[in-house]
Amino acid sequence: MTVYLLALIVIFSGYLAGITKKKKAFSIFKAALLVGALTIVGALLFLGFTLLVTNTFLEEYLLADTGSMFTLILLIAIIDGFVLYWVNRLIFPFFSITAQVQTLGEYIIQWSLIYITVYQIVFDNIKANVSPAVIENLSLTNPSDVALLVLPSLISVWISIILYKLKADTL
Repeated sequence: MTVYLLALIVIFSGYLAGITKKKKAFSIFKAALLVGALTIVGALLFLGFTLLVTNTFLEEYLLADTGSMFTLILLIAIIDGFVLYWVNRLIFPFFSITAQVQTLGEYIIQWSLIYITVYQIVFDNIKANVSPAVIENLSLTNPSDVALLVLPSLISVWISIILYKLKADTL
């Protein structure tokens, strides 16, 4: 049920924010679709490049030590980004993806990264967060608890500012 409610809020976010222009009312939804589609393509490319490296002679050179794993993931992500850039050059004009939708897509990516961080904090501390009295157990001296409080709040503030800018036509 929560997933459906979330989907409805994203789809009708423009109308919920009072944005009456038809082209702008679905901008956040279009950006979410764009990010979702590009994430799927990017993940498939990342998997393909990873399989290429790990199943060829490149593995011997690129994974010489455990410290090179971080560098290898970064290298594959950058190559993946360049391939996606060329995909974007083809699809953005074809689907008339506006600069506003691209900017909203960037924001959705940033919101998602923050949310994934919150999600990781919650599951790293799952035993402490399972009880019904979670709020009572929060400590402002524990960095994980502070992040658990602050990061979702920052997402909320960011969303409010973006919706205001979208309504005021300054985005």
